[in-house]
Amino acid sequence: MALELCIHGVAARLAVPRCLPFGRGFDCTFSGYCPEKFSPILWGMSQPKNNDILAVLGCRANEVEDWAAARRQLEVAAGDGALKGAFLRGARLEGANFENADLSGADLSGAILTEANLRGARLILSDLAGVSASRADFTAADLKGAVLKSSNFEMAVFQDCDLSECDASSACFDYSMLEGILAKQSKFHNASLVGASMQKSNLLEADFDSANMTTIDMNQSQAISVRLTDAQLTDAFMASCDLSDANCDGADMSGVDLKASFFAAASLEHVNFQKALVHEAGFDKCTLNGSDFRGCEVSMGCFKECQMEGVRWPESGDEGVDSGVSGD
Repeated sequence: MALELCIHGVAARLAVPRCLPFGRGFDCTFSGYCPEKFSPILWGMSQPKNNDILAVLGCRANEVEDWAAARRQLEVAAGDGALKGAFLRGARLEGANFENADLSGADLSGAILTEANLRGARLILSDLAGVSASRADFTAADLKGAVLKSSNFEMAVFQDCDLSECDASSACFDYSMLEGILAKQSKFHNASLVGASMQKSNLLEADFDSANMTTIDMNQSQAISVRLTDAQLTDAFMASCDLSDANCDGADMSGVDLKASFFAAASLEHVNFQKALVHEAGFDKCTLNGSDFRGCEVSMGCFKECQMEGVRWPESGDEGVDSGVSGD
């Protein structure tokens, strides 16, 4: 293999060992000397994706014979800061230690990251679509703008992570730890977050449309302008949440704990609130047309300037019904 250079008008052809990070079959031609050409982006960090050559390892994922040795090699490279923008699609990285590593812009799509240590890692704009990362530890990692679509993060830890503007559509976060995350304008459309813990998180303008969030714990979260249309929130914990300007149309919020939560100018049409704890929640200038509060303990004092056409209120035989409630 050779590297062809043209430096100050003088052509040169250099032999390049096959063991270099970009692997076999790589060839490039530079016209004019440019120090940036020898930056880490070339030497191991950015890989030609058309032939699936893995960073540092210099071969395709299906050609690696000893993944334990390969993981150790990649861990060393991570410690040297050589995995920024790395092409690692389909790599088997279960149990790998990438704590505080810079993997910004890396392509890890389809990789196996089960029980991997990514505490404090930088994964800004990285591609983790389709990864298998159950029980992985992403504590305090930076995943701004990352792609997490259709990935498995079951029982993973994302505590205090920055997930702003990430795309986690159709991903699985069942029973994962997401406490204290920053997820502004993130997409969790059609994701599964069953039993996940998302307490004290900032979810400004996040999209959870059609997500399965059964028994999720979102207590004390800031969910201003969040989208929860057609979301499944049965028996969720949403006490002391700020849901101002939220869109929850068609959501199933039956059995949800909404104690001390606040809805201002929220769209809550055709929401199922049956048997939810709503008596200490506040609804200010909300649209509640067609919603169902049967089985709830409610007071009309909770509703201020709301549109409530066609609301189904608790029936007289329901336990805990405030007799002063009416649909007028």
